[in-house]
Amino acid sequence: MTGRPTVRPPRSQTGPNVDGRLDDVIWQSAARINEFVQRTPIEGAPATEDTDVYVAYDSQNIYIGVHAHYSDPSLVRANRSDRDQAFPDDTISVYFDTFLDQQRAYVFAVNGYGVQMDSIMNSRGGGGFGGRGRGGGSMGGSTGLPRGDASWDALFESGGQLVDDGFTAEMAIPFKSLRYPQRDRDVPHRWGFQVARRINGKDETVLWSPYSRAISGFLPQMGVLDGMSNLSTSRNIEIMPTFTAIQFGSLDTSGGFPSSTAPEGGVNFKYGITSNLTADVAFNPDFSQIESDRPQIAVNQRFALFFAELRPFFLEGAEIFSMSGPVTFVHTRTIVDPDYGGKITGKIGKAQVGLLVANDAAPGNLDAVSDPLYGQNANVLIGRARYDLYSESHIGAIFTNRDFLDSHSRLGGIDGNFRINRTQSFGFRAIQTEHQDLDQIQSSGQMFDVNYRMNTRHWNTFVSGYTLSPDFKTDIGFVRRTDQKRVSSSVGYRFWPESWILNWGPRFNYARNWNFNDIFEDENARFGIRASFAKNIRLNVDLRQDMERFAGVDFDKTAYSFGGSVNTSRKYAFGGFYRYGDEIRYSATPFLGRGASGSIFASVRPMPRFQSELNLNTSRLVDLRNTDELVFDVKIVRALATYQLTDRLLFRNITEYNTFQKTVGLNVLTTYRVNAGTVFFIGYDDHYQQSDLLYADVDGDGLSDQMFPQDMTLRRTNRAFFTKLQYLFRY
Repeated sequence: MTGRPTVRPPRSQTGPNVDGRLDDVIWQSAARINEFVQRTPIEGAPATEDTDVYVAYDSQNIYIGVHAHYSDPSLVRANRSDRDQAFPDDTISVYFDTFLDQQRAYVFAVNGYGVQMDSIMNSRGGGGFGGRGRGGGSMGGSTGLPRGDASWDALFESGGQLVDDGFTAEMAIPFKSLRYPQRDRDVPHRWGFQVARRINGKDETVLWSPYSRAISGFLPQMGVLDGMSNLSTSRNIEIMPTFTAIQFGSLDTSGGFPSSTAPEGGVNFKYGITSNLTADVAFNPDFSQIESDRPQIAVNQRFALFFAELRPFFLEGAEIFSMSGPVTFVHTRTIVDPDYGGKITGKIGKAQVGLLVANDAAPGNLDAVSDPLYGQNANVLIGRARYDLYSESHIGAIFTNRDFLDSHSRLGGIDGNFRINRTQSFGFRAIQTEHQDLDQIQSSGQMFDVNYRMNTRHWNTFVSGYTLSPDFKTDIGFVRRTDQKRVSSSVGYRFWPESWILNWGPRFNYARNWNFNDIFEDENARFGIRASFAKNIRLNVDLRQDMERFAGVDFDKTAYSFGGSVNTSRKYAFGGFYRYGDEIRYSATPFLGRGASGSIFASVRPMPRFQSELNLNTSRLVDLRNTDELVFDVKIVRALATYQLTDRLLFRNITEYNTFQKTVGLNVLTTYRVNAGTVFFIGYDDHYQQSDLLYADVDGDGLSDQMFPQDMTLRRTNRAFFTKLQYLFRY
């Protein structure tokens, strides 16, 4: 941190009234930051708009005040929206590296109306184990700011208002919402600190602490927040009772529609053992999710689809359990229906630690009482420890275990990442699994992975190699494919004209893969060009030449793709991608066909309180052997509309239609959100399918029968009314 800018906030006796107006006494004596430089579009150039940021603190909170000036106020992009949904707007973000170890940072952001966004990011800009926030899983996206996991939610106050020359905003961030080292009385804290402002109308990102692309990493280039002392030593205690009720009905084999009501209550406890170590315990926890998984096309997929974690209990502290690699080592969606859960997460000295225990009633949720598995629970244990060596460098260990009756699944291993110099790093992972199923069949597997990366202003290089044995099994992780010995590399060069073409450059990827019998299975080569233009326009084009071995046959494939996005206005944005070329039909008798797939989105924001988004995912395959016979044609249309009636009250509607499965889904949700922990939901979920596609064992012979032959009408398959109330008490 030598030579980095430093801010020393004064201690205040009285905090501000957090309403977005900078008329409180505290701001007259607060530390002021007003020198910002561009990260984009012209690195190192002075900011084109003035920004005043004020910083102060007391024993309970750190306070941030902002005045974002605009020479042309019509450039301001601000919408009233739900928490974590303001990422397309102009924002002010503050980053705290509380341990000053350049390993992770807490991110807090607001737009011109004070809409809150928060995330947690690691040294490579990512977040936890697959969590996706309501804002799409990251803060920043392609805005020139680092990505983080927006699934992390913290309790803080914010306010904002539009003024004649831009907007003003305030944030009061409790120290209880952060983890930081303990200090003796009068011993000052020293944290990494950064302030970033995004001006979308100019495609401009400005920073307080200058950033150079010639140095790899965002955290090592942050400034310093120095001098805070005598922060409150009171322990963070949170109690969050939750009540849920669902009335659910589904179509049965007789064509009837019986329904049942399932009310449930639970409670979560959080206790700050120290300022940097937290315990969480949940009894009958609410592990429900309000928003369903985003649709994915499941037709003609060789490997299983991955669905991200959305449940709040597992997302808290997820970054500690996260470990990069070709396998998702901890995928908590495998814990389906727990009666309890508990964990301890935090940092002790230079060691990050995490321990999670839970049971899972899902394996015993069976209809037949005579089944020996009926009513039996699985027990899960996940442990992770990481010792931080120096900037963006660590060595760690992981252990996971799942026991169910006489079966078990265990995983253990070590990993490390080492920053070699300002632009280069090296990492490795070595993992062993032991697995025993209910039939007492045992297996063991191994994975070893090494990688090297170099990031400079112009060059971006990555080389990796890993082996994943055929018997690698874990019931707690997600493994898409085993039996691999793969080497891969990529190299890219980026030009920075910093004119109407902000940057552009080519990229080349190449990979080869063998199985453990040394049979050559895959070869992948891809050449692409990426470009970013002024007015928030981005474009990419790719050419792929692959060889894929499937069912003992080698298939040579050529495909082309292009994509991009346009976000030139507060009121609209659109983009997508399209791929066309050779594609394998994965079946007992595979063949090579001509495929096309793509995704298109368009969003409209005609007024600050209303926004609508339309998404189209499509995939089709033609059999060239039979005069272009159509094999399948899938289109999934998803329409989402939200209306923010007040700062707390939100109405949302999601409608989906799948042309292949002939299904229609409707989801209506009303949200009343007081803060990150106190929220009330009430909603309605309805699903339909074309009647002739409904199958069930109607006659009891163990075979599926067509329930409504020659009936082409839509028939309701299931419906639910649900409500959820949770209230956060913090002491």
